Amino acid sequence: MSRHVQRTSRRLNGFSRLEFLTVVTVTAVLTVITVPDLGDSADEARCGELELSLFQLRQAIDRYARDHNGKLPGHVAGHV
Repeated sequence: MSRHVQRTSRRLNGFSRLEFLTVVTVTAVLTVITVPDLGDSADEARCGELELSLFQLRQAIDRYARDHNGKLPGHVAGHV
């Protein structure tokens, strides 16, 4: 009976080493899995910004050409 009391009182004081190492290991594995995904998200955001910028540039060029008889920006008369 005294062994059972000792085990129970020890368990009330906190985690055992095995439990602590298990928690640390699981946390480390989840961190390793999650961190590269955060980097991918940043790359995807940059790609989205670039796509938006290219879309806006195309719209500006189209509007310029429409306002200048189909000529593109940088077009010099007599030169192609």
